[in-house]
Amino acid sequence: MSDADVITSTPMTLQELGTNCLYDQFCACHPLGEKLFDTCASIIYNSKYDQYMDLGRNFNLHFYGRDQKGYYKCLTMANKKFFDAYCEFIFFMLDNVYARLKKDIDALPMYRPPFKPGQSKKTRFRLLAFLAERLTSLFLYSAITSEKFRVKTKDRAHYETLNDLLQAHYYPKGFSIKIPFFRFYCRENHDHLYTTDLKEIQTLGNLGYFCEGCMGYALVDRSQRGGVTDYTAVDVPIFRGWASNIHDHFYSTDTGEFLAAERRNYKRETPPGWGIEKPVEDTIPVYRFLAHYKNTPDLYHMDHIYTTDQQEPNVIKNAVVDHEGLLCYLLKNGKTDLIFHGKY
Repeated sequence: MSDADVITSTPMTLQELGTNCLYDQFCACHPLGEKLFDTCASIIYNSKYDQYMDLGRNFNLHFYGRDQKGYYKCLTMANKKFFDAYCEFIFFMLDNVYARLKKDIDALPMYRPPFKPGQSKKTRFRLLAFLAERLTSLFLYSAITSEKFRVKTKDRAHYETLNDLLQAHYYPKGFSIKIPFFRFYCRENHDHLYTTDLKEIQTLGNLGYFCEGCMGYALVDRSQRGGVTDYTAVDVPIFRGWASNIHDHFYSTDTGEFLAAERRNYKRETPPGWGIEKPVEDTIPVYRFLAHYKNTPDLYHMDHIYTTDQQEPNVIKNAVVDHEGLLCYLLKNGKTDLIFHGKY
């Protein structure tokens, strides 16, 4: 049976597709899932976007069956023409979906923290994120199959977990004395957390932390360096503490300062690695700031922020920010695709 025999000129309904398809996932991800599918299908089948590729034909092909791996996750996109066409398509779709479903969308709350089970699916934030993700996947799938744009997939275009993605992109292959230093942020508690531990990273999503990328590379403990003596003249351990009463993680390379922090109710935790005390070739400084948040009703909250961007405090709202010097230096990352600052 040819492809033309199974692709219709109008959208296939949920009933026609049955249960063994990605439409189930589409509808299960959000209370408006079914309306979203029907609306998107209607817009695509009646839009001008077949000038780029056969999106209508690929709508069913992309979603039907469980073998499509979400090409939006890991793509090499080669030219401005593709980017312009993608942006035009996404904004056109979002504008039209909102126009048709405005009443349903406006009835949803804007945002709820994702670590509250069962609530994150019922928000406008989740709806728009999910919809943009699916439309991006459709557009890229169509671009690949139509060969309209110069788009090529990498060897692996799908990652089951954040750990898989981070390990594939950031962890050195084979033996190395360096380890990626990741930054996470919990919006609910205004807390930044920094870690090099993949096992810990597996748990952070359930605690409300979002990954903000790899700041650079720390050094593994000296006992794990296999006799390599690089940086031993300038390396220094990074201590980590946690104060549950103010929801703040604290990092320092100063032994005396950290002992003083322990006396102020910071509990010592596993060190994330070793930093570099002085600037050497291919290193980047990590600046330390202290943000004082005035929350409701009476909680006066602090957050220690460590960043390679001296200008970051300028985007922090509802807080007084003090500059506290440098934490240490890290080896440069070289990859910036995941680095961004979360909304404060």
